[in-house]
Amino acid sequence: MSALAIGGNLVFENNTVTQSGETEGTLIKNRGIVNLVLKGNTFKNNPVKLIAVLWGEKGQKPENNTINHSGKIEIVQNLKLKLMY
Repeated sequence: MSALAIGGNLVFENNTVTQSGETEGTLIKNRGIVNLVLKGNTFKNNPVKLIAVLWGEKGQKPENNTINHSGKIEIVQNLKLKLMY
């Protein structure tokens, strides 16, 4: 069993991702990352349902990404997190 830590930074900028990920999965697993930049990337022919799920409440938003046959980027206001005590 693992706990999810909340915090950290991720800059994913100016990349090209092609034919990656698993069918119906999520390409970028960024759950719990608070400071995220997802900008200027190209996603082509990735067999995923989602590229990433962004945390709208923390101001995360995709900027200038090109998506071609690669699922979508979803923005949710409140992420469901599992906390362990």
